[in-house]
Amino acid sequence: MEDFSFAPLRDSMPGRGRILTAVFKRESKKVKKCGVFSKFLAAGFEVLHVGINIQASVFIRQMKRFSPHVIILFCQGNISGIKELIEAIKGEGMRSMVRVIVYGSSIRESVRRSSR
Repeated sequence: MEDFSFAPLRDSMPGRGRILTAVFKRESKKVKKCGVFSKFLAAGFEVLHVGINIQASVFIRQMKRFSPHVIILFCQGNISGIKELIEAIKGEGMRSMVRVIVYGSSIRESVRRSSR
């Protein structure tokens, strides 16, 4: 695994950064807590996890409430959910306000391009 430092991301944000996360997956099995959360917390970020397979309107509402600098979308098979959410964020005119990180086993180049 490639060594990754959160320092450049943290240093580019005023004060403590805020991160909003959600998980999109095909199965309804329980998702284990991700070690990434603890790394972001240890680096001084505020992290709010919205939920699993949530509707875009719920995520947008939380974006407006929490004002994140970064959104992290974990994908475990539900690529269409992520694409719909990114389109909803663009539709609300909020895409330019956040950095989007999409990752998981199902991510392809088309998903990366659509998140811009």
